[in-house]
Amino acid sequence: MIWVWLIIANVAMLLHFGFIAFLIGGGFWAWRRPRLIWVHLVTAIWAFGIEAWHWTCPLTEIEQWARLNAGQPGLVPTGFIDTYIQDVMYPAELNPQVLLLVASVVVVSWVGYVALLLLRRRSARSAAR
Repeated sequence: MIWVWLIIANVAMLLHFGFIAFLIGGGFWAWRRPRLIWVHLVTAIWAFGIEAWHWTCPLTEIEQWARLNAGQPGLVPTGFIDTYIQDVMYPAELNPQVLLLVASVVVVSWVGYVALLLLRRRSARSAAR
């Protein structure tokens, strides 16, 4: 039965990595699939809330619950980022700079989205004339 808990924990972990990947790249993906911008907006708001107001992430809770039920140590007390990313991909001291970099990438993707949207509308108006 332990394997069921491990599958749940690992799926939650993979979904977490997917969430972060979509947070970083989803705005650029919306350049090709414009309706994704709304999903990306919600993703960015959620990520901001987790960082700014320490909202609880349900994926962290699910993974923690499943790992403990499998007899494994859970995530470090502060969660997913501290367990898998911070001090693995970058030192903890750089956390503010990494957060600023991620936020900057998101803003650049949104600025590009708006620029492309305006360009497409201008092209559609020109073609209609």
